[in-house]
Amino acid sequence: LSKKCGALFLKPMDDGSSVNIFKIKSLEELKNKINVIQDKFIKDTNFIVEEYIEGREITVSIIEINKNLQVLPILELKPKNEFYDYEAKYTKGLTEFILPAKLDDSLKEKIRIDSIKIFNEIGLSGFARVDYIIGKDNQAYLLEANSLPGMTDTSDLPAQAKSHRIEYDDLVEIILQSAKIHSKSGSRIK
Repeated sequence: LSKKCGALFLKPMDDGSSVNIFKIKSLEELKNKINVIQDKFIKDTNFIVEEYIEGREITVSIIEINKNLQVLPILELKPKNEFYDYEAKYTKGLTEFILPAKLDDSLKEKIRIDSIKIFNEIGLSGFARVDYIIGKDNQAYLLEANSLPGMTDTSDLPAQAKSHRIEYDDLVEIILQSAKIHSKSGSRIK
């Protein structure tokens, strides 16, 4: 498998914050990591195995303000670790934020439009994050959509909001107002 694809990522389907994510370089290593996770945590854990794509990691945060979707400035993540793992996410100084990400305008617009489509198609509401890798071919490859992005002082969404002149307390208020609207109407924004 890894001979055909090169390096792979192993991700438990039920974890977040890059917990128990491993970069795998051989089939033997893949089997070993699955066994370790299942022995240590949950026996019937399901996994995602995806191809490692070399490139720049970016993230797009979307918030709803007064029933309108707002795409915040795109953020590029440059972790000091091999990839953007749990430690890189939650340890100050282990990841450089490039905000806004240095992307050409046409790619930035395509990513913005695609992120809104993804937000709507999978039924997200209130706030979310969509993660991509910009490959060596300058194409955006979707990694995942995150329906509950982090809100810590090292998290992406608050940094993106702040760069858009939305302070943390205001961001929380925006999220709460959106939740209140959705709970009353039982709908989501399209």
